[in-house]
Parts: sequence; C-alpha cells; structure tokens
Amino acid sequence: MLPILKQHGGDGEFARGQIPVTAEDFARFMELFNRAKLEPGDPPIAKDGSKLAAGTVILDGIVYHLVAKVRRRDVVPHTMYKRAVQK
Repeated sequence: MLPILKQHGGDGEFARGQIPVTAEDFARFMELFNRAKLEPGDPPIAKDGSKLAAGTVILDGIVYHLVAKVRRRDVVPHTMYKRAVQK
C-alpha cells in the first residue's frame, strides 16, 4: 500500500480534523501539485537528501496540502493530506 494512503487514508483522519486521502486524490497528485501555491524560502531536506517542495491548493471546498521530493530528474510525491475549507 502506498505510504500516503496508509498514513492519511483511514478513518482516523477525521479525529485529526482531516478528510481521508483516496486513491483518486493520489492519482491527481501531480495535477494538484502543479496548481498549488508553493511555500517560499529554502526547502527542507528529506532523509535521502532530496529537497522537499510544499504547497497548498484549494479545490471544491477542500484544502490539499502536498509535499513532493524534488530530485535531479523527477518530482516524486512525498505526502499529502486534506481538510475542508475553514469558514
């Protein structure tokens, strides 16, 4: 099972005020990441030495928080979670 779905895909997300991530959300990761507003500044470094790019995008009343590893030749999903928009 994908780590993102394992860590953020269960019913326990409701207890943290989040909405579980689905396989469909994961399949849209790069589309969401391309629309996201990335956080400025020096990116943190992952355990494997990759830089981490974090961003947020709001679609259909849901705030998606995304983090991707930026490697030499590719961008790889690292983590993702989502919440309802706060009113």
